[in-house]
Amino acid sequence: MDFRIEWPYTTDRWVWLTLFPLGQGEKADWVAGVAKDDSPRKKNLFNMQKINARKDSMLEILAHDLRGPIGIVQSLAAVIEKKLPKTDNDPTHHQLRMIQQICKRNIDLIRDLIHQEFLESAAVEVSKERLDLVWEINEVIVQYRNAQESLSKVFELTSSQERVFAMIDSMKFMQVINNLVSNAIKFTPDNGIIRIHIEKNEDKIVISVSDNGIGIPRKDQPFLFDKFTKARRPGLKGEESVGLGMSIIKTIVELHDGKIWFQSQEKKGSTFYIELTTEE
Repeated sequence: MDFRIEWPYTTDRWVWLTLFPLGQGEKADWVAGVAKDDSPRKKNLFNMQKINARKDSMLEILAHDLRGPIGIVQSLAAVIEKKLPKTDNDPTHHQLRMIQQICKRNIDLIRDLIHQEFLESAAVEVSKERLDLVWEINEVIVQYRNAQESLSKVFELTSSQERVFAMIDSMKFMQVINNLVSNAIKFTPDNGIIRIHIEKNEDKIVISVSDNGIGIPRKDQPFLFDKFTKARRPGLKGEESVGLGMSIIKTIVELHDGKIWFQSQEKKGSTFYIELTTEE
């Protein structure tokens, strides 16, 4: 087990404690243990989380703020080409087609970059440890809040308790949160609100990610978690989807012995729920 020691005047330290029961037979009269400073490993892990969250946030900005204008340039070039009179010797049509092809290649490159990063980071086994979900998720949401102006969304995080502990693989589980937030960004109009709430009951933890976006069409809802789902669709700004995301998210949640479901209403928004077992 590990725990954090909070110092009032210096940096907090993390301690990893290994316990050994001592006694005869099945009765343990004493407990011995070995404690070691786990701060360097924790610091590296936290730095990796921050870098990963910052990377995901920057990829979202890339997807929205770069691919959007490139798509506009592609569309304008197509409109100009269509309106120009066609002549045999005029190189303008050829140049406009080159602009469209270059734009398309760059849009595809951005889409593939985001998609491949998600697939590669998800395709590993989980290594769980006891962590505070409130602290972990807040570290992710801070990165999105820093990008609120660029993403044109408001991000809110609330919790029923100050600390909520669960056994999770931080990198993998935060990837789930990142992608649920990313999907909410795709299907929520500018100035929309994305809310993350952590609710702890007696033996369960429920994390919800909700938005006030366009919702999921009823006809697509039964297929949302299927691999290569029929429910795939572009985002509000033309973000493309290969339909693999929600299938991978479901797999990671199940590897944490959890379950995921959602409620959605068209034109009103969606809420995704993740249920985990509490760890005290």
